[in-house]
Amino acid sequence: MQVWNINKETLETTYTDIGGTRVLPAYTPENALQVAVTYKNKIVMLDGSQGEKLDTIEYQTTPKAVNVSSDGQLWVIITSHEINVWQADTSITVIPIEEPSSPSNAMFFSQSDNMLICKYWGESSIVFWDIGKKQRIRPPIMVNSNGKKCALSPCENLLALIGEDRQTLEVWNIASGTQMAELSEHKSSISAMVFSPSGQHLISGDTDGNLVVWSVQRWEKQYAFIAHTDVIKAIAFHPNCQKFATVEWDGPVHLWDVTSGKQLGSPSVDFTLADTSLYKGDAREIHRHINQSSKTEWINSIAFSPCGTLLAGGLYGEVRFWDSATLEPHMGLILPESCWRVGKVVFSPCGRYLVSGTWWNKTDKVSIRIWEVATGENIHTFWGHPSDIQNLAFSKSGELLASSSYEGTILLWDMRPYIST
Repeated sequence: MQVWNINKETLETTYTDIGGTRVLPAYTPENALQVAVTYKNKIVMLDGSQGEKLDTIEYQTTPKAVNVSSDGQLWVIITSHEINVWQADTSITVIPIEEPSSPSNAMFFSQSDNMLICKYWGESSIVFWDIGKKQRIRPPIMVNSNGKKCALSPCENLLALIGEDRQTLEVWNIASGTQMAELSEHKSSISAMVFSPSGQHLISGDTDGNLVVWSVQRWEKQYAFIAHTDVIKAIAFHPNCQKFATVEWDGPVHLWDVTSGKQLGSPSVDFTLADTSLYKGDAREIHRHINQSSKTEWINSIAFSPCGTLLAGGLYGEVRFWDSATLEPHMGLILPESCWRVGKVVFSPCGRYLVSGTWWNKTDKVSIRIWEVATGENIHTFWGHPSDIQNLAFSKSGELLASSSYEGTILLWDMRPYIST
């Protein structure tokens, strides 16, 4: 390490005995030079002016990061388990790093919007949150699987989730916390499931594209068939309970008759709409989207509007609406380039609005956008989560929106200032 006199443009001191993997110098307000030297399992703090050792902080593992405050007085040392704050002539402040919360990929409002039901990744429990108090209520239901997918029945009494072997569906009674049924038919991992709005059917899809329609009344298979050639990413029921839509990870969306299993059609998921006048949004972003050189039909989420006239999907770069009767494109909502990967779409209970959540793309925060369905206008954008939006859920009144993110947080948004319920 070399110390230079800037005014004289001369080299004053050279330290040749400093090893370590990283050397970080900083000046205090008193113009004293302090140096942090990182080694495999320790940090050595030096007086840079005298070359004397000020302190040695030892660790069991290599420190991950070292930084210093702008005034040169506080040093922060981060390891896998703790944050150390060091200042000369004072004791070290140790801040333990808690294990990060798991993301919630299944989230439902229940009991007149007073409770939020969540299933977290890697946790073998169903957790219940009091919305008003923002704290957990009642003991969690301990289940047999730590999977992340589940579905809530319309009556709010039943919860279906993926079993420990990933190929079995377990159905639990929420009130009693007991298992009601175990449904086995899939030969590969279950990837999506949904109850019909009437509560008469439960549908599950797997990673090989197989689809099973279950009778809830008898807890037995009604029929099964190969619906896709790849992972079934999402399933959505039409409000009339007579048809449902499925989507493959990188491929088509299909519409099915729930009674017969007959395919009713497939809306176009081409990257660019043939009629570009259907696009809504900033003209520059629309031009950029249309002229993209690398194009993918990646789609992650689908949803029917409450009235059943529209089917919405989160495509790469846009939120697309189709007419659910004709399956013709209705409108495409273009997002800014930094928010192109749409992860989740959900309609408000009144059907006048749609909310979309995106994945992280080198931004400080990730956007959640409120769209007016009639005009395609982005009427408001929330910026709260620092990582991918995993799930979105409206309360039944439409006044609250819950969002969950990959880093493990769940945020509640007051929708009343932005929408008319």
